Amino acid sequence: MVGGHSVSREIKFRAWVENEHIKNGPYPFMNQHIEFMGGLINDIFATSGKEPLNSLHNKITYMQYTGLKDAKGKEIYEGDIVDYLGDIDHINSNVLRVIEYKNEEACFVARLPVGVDGEEAVYLNEHDFKVVGNIYENPTLLEELQNGTK
Repeated sequence: MVGGHSVSREIKFRAWVENEHIKNGPYPFMNQHIEFMGGLINDIFATSGKEPLNSLHNKITYMQYTGLKDAKGKEIYEGDIVDYLGDIDHINSNVLRVIEYKNEEACFVARLPVGVDGEEAVYLNEHDFKVVGNIYENPTLLEELQNGTK
């Protein structure tokens, strides 16, 4: 309770295990327990129906759901590559950005890749973005942008 009001927010994660994407997909999570330390995931104890996920711990990258959906209704997660569709003058439209968590301001932002000119980070507004991929499944999208070929 905050100020007499109930606060409810969906907290979800997806995971990348080397070349496999996990999000209630091929490895549906069961018996989950996530341990946090210093605001970061320290360990995960879960079974996937095939093997304990903690046995894959060193190979897993976790991405948090931002709580927002893009212009087409797709959930936006950390590590997603998004196309900015807004029309703010000083922000480049149609430039791909990466969703990251900004510790200093305790929020998610859409950040330009290193070496790309423009407004470095844009605060998320769910209707101004379209998810086009993620940094694990589509790394060439960022490489093309950094090389100036996108």
